[in-house]
Amino acid sequence: MGRVAGRREGPPGKLSEAARAWALACSGREDETRPAVIEDSQRAEFAELGVTLPQVQVGPQEPEGRNIDAFEVWDINWSSFTAFLACENQWRVAAGFGFVMRLGLEWNAVDILLRRRGLGDREFEDMLVMERAALDIFQEERD
Repeated sequence: MGRVAGRREGPPGKLSEAARAWALACSGREDETRPAVIEDSQRAEFAELGVTLPQVQVGPQEPEGRNIDAFEVWDINWSSFTAFLACENQWRVAAGFGFVMRLGLEWNAVDILLRRRGLGDREFEDMLVMERAALDIFQEERD
């Protein structure tokens, strides 16, 4: 497979994780790769059976004790991430009977947004990475 000049390579990073979380939230889904939250009542039922479950902290907790899906965005990626969020209404979509499918970002509008914010090539490349991660989630939804 060819490589785009100047495009970053390497393991999935924080931007991909952030885009996945955004796409899952847009789809009304949860990240199945994260550990399941076990309620205290369920933990008690397991204890009655003699099974001790380890305490797993999934993420920050609300005051009621429910876990919140959270992800970290590095400071260096903040401008790219906020630009991606600002493009939330700039997706090309195809609609049919009972479905809406996201096809990708409308790059003319993205380019205008990036320029208006004084952002450059690095953020553009980051947006490509985030778009791909989000499209992967949206594709799973269709399958």
